[in-house]
Amino acid sequence: AGRVDAARALPIRLLYVARAPTHGVEAMATELERKLSRFVAYERVQVKPQRTVAMEDAKLRKLVRPKEYVLLFDPRGKAHTSESFAKLLVAASEGHDKVVACVGGAFGVGEQLRTRADAVVQLSPMVMSHEVARLVALEQLYRAWTILRGENYHHG
Repeated sequence: AGRVDAARALPIRLLYVARAPTHGVEAMATELERKLSRFVAYERVQVKPQRTVAMEDAKLRKLVRPKEYVLLFDPRGKAHTSESFAKLLVAASEGHDKVVACVGGAFGVGEQLRTRADAVVQLSPMVMSHEVARLVALEQLYRAWTILRGENYHHG
């Protein structure tokens, strides 16, 4: 795979709903975040679980600005290959100043955030915990950038 120069490296902010993560999950997330930061400015914002999905939805939406591209990871989203997901990040750079990737809590996200999302992406047709979803989302964001930069990580 060759380098894709059209990809403007938009900063990425990951919003996720979680209690205090387990040590193993946090260690893996930190490593993936370190790798992703080689390509783009990256930050994460953890939202504590609320009493209802609607309350979590409202908290997440308050963290999104108008010019930001909202990438929602959700089981009801569109399935992508790693390559098509990388192309999605290229498309996101048109007219936006940041990618805000969202992983909901144990019960998903509300309809208002889903409506606000510019893209809704399925990580897998199988059900997974929101902690694992966060790790898979981070790994796919990192993989996408290795594809866009022509690095040897991806063997698809």
